[in-house]
Amino acid sequence: MSKRYWVAPGVILLAVWFVLCKSVASEELIRPEEMVQQALRLACNAPTSNHFEQVLYKLPGSRNFIHSLKNLNKAGWRAEVSTGTDMLLLERAMPHRAGGNTIVQYEEGMERRPRWMAIASSSCSVKTVRRLDYDKNGALSKLHYLDAEFSKIGVTMDLNPPIPFSDPKSGIQVAVVDTGVNYLLPEINARLAREASGEVRGYDFWDLDHRPFDVNPIPSPFFPTHHGTKIASIVIKASPDITVMPYRFPRSDMSRMGDLIAHASRNGARIVNVSLASSEFDKWSGFRDAVARYPRLLFVVAAGNDARDIDIDPIYPAAFDSPNLIVVTASTNQGYLASYANWGIQSVDLVAPANKIEVTDFNGQPKWVGGSSYAAARVSGLAACILAKKPSMYLDELQQRLFEKAQKVRGGRMVRYGLIPESHFNENGIC
Repeated sequence: MSKRYWVAPGVILLAVWFVLCKSVASEELIRPEEMVQQALRLACNAPTSNHFEQVLYKLPGSRNFIHSLKNLNKAGWRAEVSTGTDMLLLERAMPHRAGGNTIVQYEEGMERRPRWMAIASSSCSVKTVRRLDYDKNGALSKLHYLDAEFSKIGVTMDLNPPIPFSDPKSGIQVAVVDTGVNYLLPEINARLAREASGEVRGYDFWDLDHRPFDVNPIPSPFFPTHHGTKIASIVIKASPDITVMPYRFPRSDMSRMGDLIAHASRNGARIVNVSLASSEFDKWSGFRDAVARYPRLLFVVAAGNDARDIDIDPIYPAAFDSPNLIVVTASTNQGYLASYANWGIQSVDLVAPANKIEVTDFNGQPKWVGGSSYAAARVSGLAACILAKKPSMYLDELQQRLFEKAQKVRGGRMVRYGLIPESHFNENGIC
């Protein structure tokens, strides 16, 4: 009797183990793209979160464990669904409107690394399918654009390509601290600061590699933005005697900013352009300390585009007070402060016309842009142009030469020194 008592549970456990193993094995056969495809279809037909809850069990491989499910009323709903170690992020936006979309994103592993993303229209037709690849170090490597069937790759964007070789070029070196540059463009590649061996001076402090390619994956790695190429194109326009040291800023760990500045100084930078801004003081403390440690470097930073007085409501790094830091904001072509531009008699030094100027974008095409980021780049280029005519010039003299060019800002005194008029921003070294 006791023998039969102990055998029965063993058989039951064995059967349960067999079922679990079979279940796990079947889940492993489900490819992520198949799950995204089916999730997109199910979510698209669920106008409310209640509808989605009812069909959740149909998701293949899903453990049916909802981490969050938020009904946004007429705006739609959002959900996170566990699929074992991976995660599905789903959003049904404006289900009752013609412009509503359904978005599904697949993230893998404990790191929740984005891998797949798909978007369907309000009629549930697939509009966009994208897949990300990563290199052995975990950095973004490639972005693939696929067809509506999730099978055929139409276009692949390399997010971290090798830097093409170019002969070294001498010139005043400006470190551009930004999202990197598109060094595949011949006009950018030819103006990179290099060692005698041809190796580019600069670094990617985001991914920690020697390829500072212009990619900003925030807010979505499936739709990366690009900023640094446009900034670099402004700097090099100022003079043929300027070279750019590209740095991809350490968005993932801003404590590396001090190492970045040390690297730029060690490799011969004379000017550091930082067309970045935020309200987070703590994230910029390493940069503030580095500015003080390298008093012979000229730092040119953007004042920001929040239409506010940063003497009262500061942003960083523009609000830092340092004798080797110049803060620049944007004006219209008529000499008035641009409507979006920040100002401050104590915090902002110069205004430069940058409401509508031509740049080279990530794709190598001309583009009209505006903002204090571009105003700062224009002043960095102007400073480098002045320095190229007299490389032995000390920092005090260089700053004096810049400030002497400033005139009164139309509409009232809003910065410390004034406006550098458009006539000083000629191309090809006329400065």
